[in-house]
This record gives sequence, C-alpha cells and structure tokens, in this order.
Amino acid sequence: VNTDGDVWYLITLSNNLPAWVSQYVAARVNDAPLGEVAMAATVPPSPTLSPTPTPTNTPTVTPTPIPSPTPVLPPGANGRVYAGSRVNLRSGPDQTYDSLGLLEPSAPLAVLGRNDAGTWVQANTFDGRSGWLLSQLVDAASFSLAALPVTWSGPPIPNGLIFDASVIAQARQIYARGQQLGNQTARFIVIGDSIIANTPEWAGIFTSIRNNTYTLGSFTELQTTIDFYRPGNSFGADFQTARAGYATRYILDPTWADPEFCEKRENVLTCEIRRSRPAFAIIYIGHIDMQGKSTSGYAENLDTIVQTLMNAGIIPVLNTVAYSEAAVSAINKLEWMAYMNTTIKETAARYNLPVVDFQSLAAQLPNNGCIPDGRHLTYGVDGVVNFNGDQHRYGKDLRELMNLQMMEALRVYVFQR
Repeated sequence: VNTDGDVWYLITLSNNLPAWVSQYVAARVNDAPLGEVAMAATVPPSPTLSPTPTPTNTPTVTPTPIPSPTPVLPPGANGRVYAGSRVNLRSGPDQTYDSLGLLEPSAPLAVLGRNDAGTWVQANTFDGRSGWLLSQLVDAASFSLAALPVTWSGPPIPNGLIFDASVIAQARQIYARGQQLGNQTARFIVIGDSIIANTPEWAGIFTSIRNNTYTLGSFTELQTTIDFYRPGNSFGADFQTARAGYATRYILDPTWADPEFCEKRENVLTCEIRRSRPAFAIIYIGHIDMQGKSTSGYAENLDTIVQTLMNAGIIPVLNTVAYSEAAVSAINKLEWMAYMNTTIKETAARYNLPVVDFQSLAAQLPNNGCIPDGRHLTYGVDGVVNFNGDQHRYGKDLRELMNLQMMEALRVYVFQR
C-alpha cells in the first residue's frame, strides 16, 4: 500500500524480473481473489517515498502520434461505414423503413446509388445484405456522391407496402422481360374471388375509378397515377382471373376456363395473360381455400401462380388478406388464416416481390375492416370510394388506397414514368 492508500501487487515478469502492478489493472490468478494473491505473496515493506525532484532545463519531448492503419478495402468495395459508430442498414432511404441490422464501424461497402436528394446511399455489404444508409455516415473511398446514379426518386414508400431496394431491382428485371414479350405498361389484371372481383353483389376493386365516383381527399398526387393507368382499361374490368368462389387451384385448372374467351388447354391464368398482356397483377386470394379441410395445396398453388406471372414478364403484387378474428374463430379457421398470410409474405420474400400488407393496417379498422361474415370488406353506403376519411372506417376504401399507392410506386420506381 502506498501513501495514497492504493494497493499494488508484486509480480514476476516473463524474464524473471520483479515488478509492481496497480490493483486497477491486476487480473486474477487461477481465479483466486486478488486479496488472497496479495496475502500469499512476500510483500516487502513499502519504501519511504521521497519527493520527486523538479527537473531543471529539461526539454519537453512531444511524442509523434502513430496514425491508426487505414483498413484496406476488399475487391469490389468503394466505401466504408463511418469509423465513429455502428450504423443502421435500412430497407429504404428513410428512417421510417425497417432496420436490416447494424453495420460495424469501417465495414466495407459496395455503394451502388443514391436517392435524388443525395441524403441516402444504396449499398451492398460484404455479408450479403443490400440496403440504404445515411450518406453522411459513409466514408467515400473511390466514389463521388454527386456522380452516383439515382436509384430511388421521390418520397418514402407509404406505410404497409413492402417495396424495398431488392424488390425494386427484381421488379425492374421482370418488367424488362415483359417489355420484350409485348406487355403493356398501363395495363394490369386482378386475381381473386368475390372480395376483389367485379360482381353484382360486391363492387370490385377500382370500380369507382372506372365510374369516376371517387374522392382522393388529401391524396391528390394519386390522380397522376390514375391518369397514367386509365388508357390500359383495367380499372373495374372483368377479368377471367377474378370470380366469386375462386380458390387458387381453380386459377390453375383448365376446366374453369371460359371457352368463349380461352383457348383449349389454357387455364384461367394463362388465358388472361394472353388476353391482357399486363405489366403487373394484383393478387388477393385465399378465403375459398380456407373452406377446405386442410391447408394442403395453398402454398404450392400460390407459388405456381407467382412463377407463371414472372415467367410471362408480369410483376406479382401480393396482398395480405384481412379477416375478423371473432368470425374466423367461430368456424375454427383462425390458425388457417394466420398460415395463409404467413404464406403470402414468405412467397413474396422468396422472390423479392412487392406486398400490400393490407391485413396489418386493416387490423386498425372496426372488425378488421370486414362485415359480420369476417371476410368481405366494409364499404360506404353510397358506394363511392372516399380517401377523405373513409379509409379509416372501411376496409374497401383502405385496400383501394393502399393498392393505388403501390401502383404509384411501380410507376415511379420501376416503370420510371
């Protein structure tokens, strides 16, 4: 113990010379408490401390700082994460997008592009991830921020849409193939049952837009998107792929194809693809599958529908399905419905496809946006789609708003129109 009351321990260095180490940096020896180590050692009496003489005319020597080595970038990298801290990699160029995990300081990056404002950069990491970082948190090694291509233009994607950088890249590839096959950018098809089909009992999706009986409210920017797609004559159209009572297996079964419109050996899906040559397909299907005795076949059928569309250069846009938990529980199908929406998301993730996660936002509506049967969507008695507040009350209005927002995202980010 020195005069300040600090404890020091006598140790032997590797060259057998004795030395002293402070209690603040001493480590345990064979897990023994430090106090026991000290008591077991032969500690000589503390030497008498003499005042340290003040040096005279001693020049002050300032040591030359040794710079930390700069990490060498691996082949293919042109930047790195800022060295000061760990940073979030996000699915889109805004802090409202999901975090894909933290990147370590100085982690190498392959920087690919930026948003139009230059505030975010798109990059691939060297552990196989792709996403977005704040540009101010990236150290540029061999790229100029201003010279990067703009790979994301416009505002953040609205809540409830799964449409990140990897989805955009995949959608662009599918769209490019479709253009080679003669698909029409302004045209789309709808795949589903009575909940989305244009039937006398239930006005189908976008019927109000076809009839010009809609109100955009504060979403006036969507008028540009509506005008872009209107020449394709798809709003409220009668699709072979959208009929009351359709299950996924019927979409793939030639016996359900109408011979008035479809050729021999065509199933419903291939028939509508030939007739419409669309750029994308809105898919909202699964309630009829739920009425079966098991979940067998739904995932396989949905996968086949998706692959058929992709091979034809058509972008599948999957919708998760809203349902009332009380109504579905009453018929012992709650577990089935959860499985169905999980399957929809997993199928989309497997192929990097866009998703309108309707079920997640419909859960905030009365009865999950459904009428008492727990499946068909609520709507205003006037039959008019109204985004001036009805999207917070009715399932039909909310679903149409979300799908229009997805169509706008496709127009801006994929079709670049």
